[in-house]
Amino acid sequence: MKIFSQRSSAHQPIVIGYQGLEGSFSEVAARLVVAQCRMEEASIIYKPLKTSAGVINALRLREIDFGLVATRNSIGGNVEETMRVIKNTQLQLKRSIVMPINQCLFKLSEEIPDADITQIVSHIQALHQTEKFRQQHYPAAQAVEEEDTAFAAQRLHDGDYNPQTAVICSLEAGKKYGLYLAHKNIQDQPDNRTEFRLFRLPDKHYTTQMSWLDAFSRNSFITEYFYQGVVFMVLAVALLLLTLLGGNLWERLLALCGYLVSVYYFYCWVVAYFKKRALVGYWKYYPTPDMNVDERQQYHIPRVVEIRNQDQHFNLKIFTPIDGAWKISVVGNEAYSFETKKSFGKFTYEYTASGRQGADVSGFAILNWYKKHPWSRVNQMSGSYCGTRSHEIGDFTFYRITQEEFEDIQKSKFIIAGACSKS
Repeated sequence: MKIFSQRSSAHQPIVIGYQGLEGSFSEVAARLVVAQCRMEEASIIYKPLKTSAGVINALRLREIDFGLVATRNSIGGNVEETMRVIKNTQLQLKRSIVMPINQCLFKLSEEIPDADITQIVSHIQALHQTEKFRQQHYPAAQAVEEEDTAFAAQRLHDGDYNPQTAVICSLEAGKKYGLYLAHKNIQDQPDNRTEFRLFRLPDKHYTTQMSWLDAFSRNSFITEYFYQGVVFMVLAVALLLLTLLGGNLWERLLALCGYLVSVYYFYCWVVAYFKKRALVGYWKYYPTPDMNVDERQQYHIPRVVEIRNQDQHFNLKIFTPIDGAWKISVVGNEAYSFETKKSFGKFTYEYTASGRQGADVSGFAILNWYKKHPWSRVNQMSGSYCGTRSHEIGDFTFYRITQEEFEDIQKSKFIIAGACSKS
């Protein structure tokens, strides 16, 4: 498995940042990913970070190589703080795993009676997962949100909360901070699972290449003189041909016209070639639907798009990865791309899908793209979609991904919305 191949080959430690403190479920998930990828623990440095935003910011600053965050729970649903961050950031998804979660309730000591507990502190997801238990056993205790379950355990140990406080966290975290275990496996449903996703930034050589190409934007100083140089060379060759060719003047002019026409058609072919490949490749997006749309339509799962160009027409397929396998959820019937003005354009397509929640889905989407230079690929498109039968509307952003990420997402597992019930 080549998930960590770049850094490990250079004999440098790989830094994995995870959401939470030591002893959190995220740390267990991070170690599970490493074990699945058959990496040596000695080559890994685990860096605890309290929040999802902290993990993503550390990635942006390249303080860590990979970031692991919790994204969804089978009881509590989406981890909204995480989904907001990852939907609006260009991140490369390397792997998604689903891990069983057993929540435990800890007190400061055994001497504190359950009836004296006035508040229960934990992450909002843990509170969602144990709502029925808390109402039954601690009806008078107030639920207090904390950034992380293990951080709540640490603060209780350090005396930041009053002694009549209980915390909900993992068994490992409670033991690490010397708390008293009052109850085990207190989640409202026995099949309690959380989905964790491992991200990294796009490769440095890719961003460096993009930065270099940005220097050749249509409005840049370099491009202006580059185009002037090309035109000068074409005219210089024309003058040379006019001077060296034999025959009378009309024959020379005819040969010169043939040369210029050939150059023009070659230029048109080059422009058409780059336009044709500008959108071809792999993409991913997270739909952001209208709030009235049924959440069971699984908008937390990244859609993966493959765009091809056949006979001057775009062929578009949209895949939904479910349980480590591909499912074609939408097939674009017609797709077009055209320039609206210099460097700007639109990409539109119609889509159809049958059998989703027992209903046929069809509609159309409009995406806007921008290129800094005429021979570059489009790397991001943003727009909206509208269902003609389901009347679902929303916004989304297409991010270009590599074939490697396309295959990594295929190997990932996601918790489908049907398995979630908000308690």
